[in-house]
Amino acid sequence: VRPKFKDVAEKISQYQELRTDDRVKDYLTASMDNFYEICKSIVNTMNMNVRDITDVPNGCQFIAVEEEQRWVAVRKMPKLIRFLRVTDMITESSVRALYEEMKKLNIPRGIIFSSSNFSRKALDFSETRPIDLYGKEHLQEVLKKVEIPQHSSRR
Repeated sequence: VRPKFKDVAEKISQYQELRTDDRVKDYLTASMDNFYEICKSIVNTMNMNVRDITDVPNGCQFIAVEEEQRWVAVRKMPKLIRFLRVTDMITESSVRALYEEMKKLNIPRGIIFSSSNFSRKALDFSETRPIDLYGKEHLQEVLKKVEIPQHSSRR
């Protein structure tokens, strides 16, 4: 056993879902256009309409608003929704970056969907801020409810 290879079990665990869950595999490996469609489908399942899409490192982000409000006079509050497709743990700095972007865009709520999990510091940071963090288990559940576009090379 080589001491330099201490994280082998962790890496096997990280990639395990690729062997068992085609939807997660599609989320991780889709072309950018298909990835946008997958993410847009997730936003639609949240009863929200997409207003803007931008690229971020290892993913994309949407500005979305709720489709219908319960009260007529209520202003629609946008949410900044970031989708990340990475296998490494999401750190506090990633969550902090979303929070800074929310402040810059004057958006009151944020959500991060990730194909991995969040560090303890990231979870602690989000607890006192209007940010919801959804890791790989939640993403797997949400992906079961959406239509995954087929790759253009398949027939």
